[in-house]
Amino acid sequence: MGRQMRRLPLDDEMGVRGEVVAVLRRASGRVETYRTRNIVTDAGDLYYAQRGANETTTNFTNGSNVFDGVMELATVSGTPLKTDNRSNVSGLVSGSQAAMTSGYPKSDDTGNAENTGAAVDSVTYKATWAAGVATSTAIASVIITNPSPGASEPLLMYAKFSAAFDKGAGDSLTVYVNHNMLGV
Repeated sequence: MGRQMRRLPLDDEMGVRGEVVAVLRRASGRVETYRTRNIVTDAGDLYYAQRGANETTTNFTNGSNVFDGVMELATVSGTPLKTDNRSNVSGLVSGSQAAMTSGYPKSDDTGNAENTGAAVDSVTYKATWAAGVATSTAIASVIITNPSPGASEPLLMYAKFSAAFDKGAGDSLTVYVNHNMLGV
């Protein structure tokens, strides 16, 4: 009699879990922190698979196979879906396309006390919007997409905050997107 294979429960399989930490510095000096989960989209899964296999990546680079995506903010957000692309995100905040901060993405951002979602086995993406940039009365979501994105560009990730927040003209905002690599 043949040996039967046991299927592992879903929570024992490998995956990527993501957490976003948004740090808003008000002109008054008050600091507010917003945290939420994010999804890695189908295009993001493909990016990580290609990187893991040391293959040329389909997206999120500028032809050199080095990460070159941008982070964007939006005022309207539905429920993020694995299949979403940039055309599924409405209310993109004017002037909010931001390149990653120098040195990011990086692994193990645990030495950064502000990034409370970091872990040793995670990749962190970081973008910052200075005072006067990307002001909005209702930031509801954040995405990472291709450099110079068009309407239907793929997304690496998509996150919706549980409550929208304002970024006034005198406020600055830093967003950390963490993707923790989970094994069995």
